[in-house]
Amino acid sequence: MKNQIDIYRTSDTRTSAFLLCNKIPLLSLDSDDPRKIFFCFQNSDEITKLLSTYWSDRAMVNPRLLFEKLDYLKDLIHGNYEI
Repeated sequence: MKNQIDIYRTSDTRTSAFLLCNKIPLLSLDSDDPRKIFFCFQNSDEITKLLSTYWSDRAMVNPRLLFEKLDYLKDLIHGNYEI
């Protein structure tokens, strides 16, 4: 895996789904901690801006697409798909 500074890691499926809706590719799942799975994205200024929008309640996303991405992430967690 790339240098940790270059990677944005989160265990939050909702923010991960939001990033996927905004065409930020998921690099990998990190399951080193048996109690949590982390979603890993290439860190960038774009992610910082998107997360700022998300956490300030100004984010806009197609709800159907968001639910589709949430289902995809859950399937990844349960081993039904690969990245």
